[in-house]
Amino acid sequence: MNRLVTVCSFIAFACCALPTHVSAHSMDPSAPWAVDVVMGYQDAVQPVTLGFLPTISHTEAAGVSLRHVDIARSFFLDEHNVYSRVTLAAHGGEVTVDEAFATKTLSPAWSLTIGQVMPSLGLYNNQHEHRWILNDLPLVYGALWGGQMSEGAVLATWSLDHDSSWALTQKVGLYSTQAFNTQGNSGAIMWNNQFTYHAGSVSATLLTDVYFASLHERGMNLFSTDPTQHSHSSTYTDTFDGTLWQANAALSLRWHSNYGELTLNSEYQTRRDDGELSSVQGETLDATGDIRLDSWGAFTELSWAGHSGLLLAVRQQTLGSQVELNNLATNDLETSVLNNPEGTLNGFSWMFGYYFTDSGNTKIKVQFNDVDGWASVGPEWSAVLQQGYRF
Repeated sequence: MNRLVTVCSFIAFACCALPTHVSAHSMDPSAPWAVDVVMGYQDAVQPVTLGFLPTISHTEAAGVSLRHVDIARSFFLDEHNVYSRVTLAAHGGEVTVDEAFATKTLSPAWSLTIGQVMPSLGLYNNQHEHRWILNDLPLVYGALWGGQMSEGAVLATWSLDHDSSWALTQKVGLYSTQAFNTQGNSGAIMWNNQFTYHAGSVSATLLTDVYFASLHERGMNLFSTDPTQHSHSSTYTDTFDGTLWQANAALSLRWHSNYGELTLNSEYQTRRDDGELSSVQGETLDATGDIRLDSWGAFTELSWAGHSGLLLAVRQQTLGSQVELNNLATNDLETSVLNNPEGTLNGFSWMFGYYFTDSGNTKIKVQFNDVDGWASVGPEWSAVLQQGYRF
């Protein structure tokens, strides 16, 4: 399944090389390029989430850092009903291809996408950092997905609109599992459902996702609490073989007024990992055993974007897991990141900022966090400066 990444990326870049009528990130033909930069400061590094299987993640350094840069180029082939986009992103000290896809419109209701995509998982996975309401993602995204995931995919989309008052979109896709650093015959399938309703100045969106993956040799570092530790290529020390089931539900309510926009977002994610753990040959600590891991996370956000430029937001969130281990070869896993003596995590954050209507769409945001448990040593406050250009 991982070969899908190479094939999809090649097809997407091939489509982009054809003569085109260009379009922007927002499909504006007059501005096909998008460049977004996020500079930031935070007083501490977010610690490793305990009680979860580690994921590949990008960790923001303490102090001042260049948090995020992405450069996107959009294309639209009018004569073939094809839209494509390539997005290069730099974050966490690495440069990645976050997007390299082409979408073919087959009919008013159906479309087909192939390439590297940021799946429409929950409210935030397919939103780049410059579009986040607060300065960071909810903790559940970090614990379960390593922040955000980008996957090679083949995706079918069906959409239905009714007199602009409501819309229904359903997606079914086959995904590579590169976000889980898998080897061999691994793959995933996901079904997304989105229903949006508009009534005057109020709109409501309901999202549901179901995700299933069969994972072979998922690479991890079970005995490292270094938040900057990555598990790329041959650097992992332990593996997981088994299945992953996940379900998500989210609700977004928006109210538009003469003074600005009020948004309420709420989301719940739940997952079960079921399989076998083992350590790479030559490791001194032995992770051999069977695992069943039930994990969950939820958050609610209330935000205000005033026409005057004022930005305000608060977030309440919770995160927890239950680990069941059997048939262990040793007691070494008691010292691993699966051991979480703090239990369920609860947190509260608030943010205030200002949006300048200049040529760079400048935003300044300051955020304060109050999180208990293992995350109490994480960043208590952060500040970001964002700029975005379309041309």
